[in-house]
Amino acid sequence: MKSWRVPTGAGDTWNYSMESKHFNQLAGTFDIPRFLFLVVVPADVRAYTRADDECLRLYRACYWASFKDVQPAWEIPGDKEVKAPVPKRNLLTVDSLLALMVRPVTSLEAS
Repeated sequence: MKSWRVPTGAGDTWNYSMESKHFNQLAGTFDIPRFLFLVVVPADVRAYTRADDECLRLYRACYWASFKDVQPAWEIPGDKEVKAPVPKRNLLTVDSLLALMVRPVTSLEAS
């Protein structure tokens, strides 16, 4: 999970820069799926959350990406940055989070 105060990306995709060593920990096939969760937050750190006795509200939004079908960037030195594309349509919701977590368990049970 990463937070991001100055999001960039045209069209339907966020272009998140991350060190290739971290990208390589997400890219490729693993027994347990790995995801990048990208929380786009307000520029002012004091505006990230609101909390009271009833609710903890996080401000702006969280998006997710899977790089299971992407080859790791082994040729790029670990401290160099790579762009990790995160589809804007992959808004993290209760339903999408459940789908991400239930699908891997179901596929493991089937094997």
